[in-house]
Amino acid sequence: MGEPNPTTASAASEERNANAGDHRAGFWSSLRATAGLVFPLGEAGRGAGVAGACRTHWIVPMGLVVGIGYACLYRGAWRFFGEVQGIRLMPAVAVWLLDVGLCGSVLLVGSARVADQIFGGRSRRPGGEPTVEGRLGLVGMASFVVLCVLKLMLWISIPEGVSTWPGIWGSGLNFAYPHAFYRPLLLAPIWGRWGLVLAAGLGRPSAEADAVIRGLTSRQSPYGVLIWFVPVAALTAVYCGYSGRWAYGCVIALGVMGATYLFGVAVARRLGGQTRETILAAGLVAEMSYLVLYMGFSVRIYSG
Repeated sequence: MGEPNPTTASAASEERNANAGDHRAGFWSSLRATAGLVFPLGEAGRGAGVAGACRTHWIVPMGLVVGIGYACLYRGAWRFFGEVQGIRLMPAVAVWLLDVGLCGSVLLVGSARVADQIFGGRSRRPGGEPTVEGRLGLVGMASFVVLCVLKLMLWISIPEGVSTWPGIWGSGLNFAYPHAFYRPLLLAPIWGRWGLVLAAGLGRPSAEADAVIRGLTSRQSPYGVLIWFVPVAALTAVYCGYSGRWAYGCVIALGVMGATYLFGVAVARRLGGQTRETILAAGLVAEMSYLVLYMGFSVRIYSG
């Protein structure tokens, strides 16, 4: 047998290193593009370099991260404002401020832009750029304020539920099965981000959609929507399964899916396809419909 060729071995090593570098670059590009859809990152998640990198498999886990942040913030605010200062509403207000100021602001602004386009006659320039330097019109501003107030009312109105300690089957899961109050804080942003996944698979992208949205919708499929719906619905059933009442969580999950689907289809038809704004608005519909349904069923869930 002949001696190994050093030139060939070196070329193979360089090729492996290049492939690994491309994989890492693709990973971070995909993460940045998806974060640009979910969080208010400005132009960082819209550039040409990330146009085809946005992936739906990051969206729902980002919702879980947001939900954990809400639960931790509420816990910390309750320890200080609720237990020490006696201001019981302040923890919910703190969650609301984080929601409208950072984590959920893109959903609110996107919904306000959709209202502007439908009811305020606001158009978009070719290429997906909003008119008037992106400022909201009167209808959009009013919608934004109303939505913020509704979100505050929903966060404040979350029922206390019942304690999971002791004797409840899930108490052995510790932090993975938190007190009943923290569960909607976890699930609402997860459902909101799943709403983005569903909307991305409803119809074609609009001619005015930006490059990131066109790439996202072109790769979405019913399988991609279902593969995320099943675990989120299962988690909802488990968290709403006090005393074995699993059906309530399943009904809530189906209700969220139905409301988001109907909204996504109606708005896409009205505006000629999916845009960044319609997808974000569908996410807000999913999040708020979950909270409304959860509060509507909470009396039955935790009775007896």
